[in-house]
Amino acid sequence: FALALLQILFLMYFISRRFLERKIQPPKSFLFLPFGFFCAVLGSLILAFPESTFSVEMSALGRNLVYQGFALNLILGLGSQLIPTLTRVQGALNLREVVLEKFQKFLVMAVCLNSSFLVEFWGFFSLAAFLKFTVISWIAVQNFKILKPRQIAGILGAGLRFSVYCLCLGFLLAAILPQWGIHFLHVSYIGGFALLTILISTRIVLAHGGYDLSLEIENKQIAIFIAGVIAIIGLRLLLGFQIRYRGELLWTLFLAWVFLCTLWSFSFLRKLLKQRRVP
Repeated sequence: FALALLQILFLMYFISRRFLERKIQPPKSFLFLPFGFFCAVLGSLILAFPESTFSVEMSALGRNLVYQGFALNLILGLGSQLIPTLTRVQGALNLREVVLEKFQKFLVMAVCLNSSFLVEFWGFFSLAAFLKFTVISWIAVQNFKILKPRQIAGILGAGLRFSVYCLCLGFLLAAILPQWGIHFLHVSYIGGFALLTILISTRIVLAHGGYDLSLEIENKQIAIFIAGVIAIIGLRLLLGFQIRYRGELLWTLFLAWVFLCTLWSFSFLRKLLKQRRVP
């Protein structure tokens, strides 16, 4: 965690320099970013100490700040600009709408999201999960525009929307059925965090590598990856209710994830390493 903290501090330093040298004001949704970095730094500091230093609840708070708080704040802050564009929503680049957005709106959402970690620390798991679900789904509808029509129905855009649905659904199920909350949260972890990371990385590889963006419309590797993630989510939920064969299920999940990442690497990591440029 000391190394992770060092990486986070370096990233904060890099972003701070870019912010000070900015020519235009960043989108107001970027307000989530400092909250995310605060979660990452505080959580890493807590986890850097031996577990016996703090209570079980404090250690859980540290893990939630790092594993949930950092990721969620970055997804909501950056995703408010990225996801409508990557899913090719009509009018996604409406600059007038971005300028007119209220700073206070994002401040309230960011405070509600990050206060949920304290609510969970105080023992109200269901309320905390519901707070996260409310903020994520509100941003998903208002800023990700997941309910608006898309100009082009590509496989990557469909996968991104599915990932946002998973992000919301995991926290909602955890709030409704807290006794199985840890299992339902994996819907958000696998279908939300992991799938979003891979799909956005795919677009970055294509765009910055100079490749034809039509590859994200119909691509077998992306489709197989999304289908594989759906299968892994199902197996992970089964693991939560299956007493027998837990070891076998864990190995199956591990090997399935390695297979999907290898499949993605053969197609897109190779493109990243080649860095072909379109004239």
